[in-house]
Parts: sequence; structure tokens; C-alpha cells
Amino acid sequence: MPAEVQIDPVHPRRKRPNPWPLIAATVVWLLLLVPTCFVGLSSVLLSDSGDTPAIEAIVGLFMAWPVVVLAALVGAWAAYALRRTVLVWVAVGLPLFWPLIPLAILAFSGLH
Repeated sequence: MPAEVQIDPVHPRRKRPNPWPLIAATVVWLLLLVPTCFVGLSSVLLSDSGDTPAIEAIVGLFMAWPVVVLAALVGAWAAYALRRTVLVWVAVGLPLFWPLIPLAILAFSGLH
């Protein structure tokens, strides 16, 4: 008689989500990595309008955008391996909202 398999009712095993949406998101973000690098490198041109703390913050955030894209992809795949579906989509969506931070700084700093 085979040994009984005990199922832990407190910590049930999660089902692994479908990987194809994550694969598609990875391909899209890797294709968009070149434009994000271009935005990051050209953001230094903002300092021609003056050297204020808001400009420095905007330049730093735009220069960090490609790093955020790569970190988000690594985090998304790590969350997928851990079967954390919500965290996968939060990590994939993070680079979408990253440019809103510098734009909010620009809008509320009075630099326009």
C-alpha cells in the first residue's frame, strides 16, 4: 500500500500561472529598453535650463529608468518562480508608471 500524501490545508500549493503573458511582456520591455536608454541619456539636456534640485531629481529618475526596467523583469520572473501572480504584474507594470514621477515633479515644481 503506497504511503498517503498529506496535503497541508494551511499552506496549499499555488498553481503556476500561464507564462506566455510574462514572456510577451519580457519581449516588449526588452525591445523598449533601447528607447528608455535614449531617454535616460538625453535627459541630461534638461540641465541646460538651470541646475535646480527638481531638475537633478528628474534627470536622475529618467537615467534610472532602464535599470528599473531590468530590475522589474528580474523581479517579475522571480515572482513567477515563487508563484506570486499579483506581484508578477506589479513588477511588469512598474516601468509603465516610472515616468509619471519625473513628470509630476516637473508639473509641481514650477519649472514649466
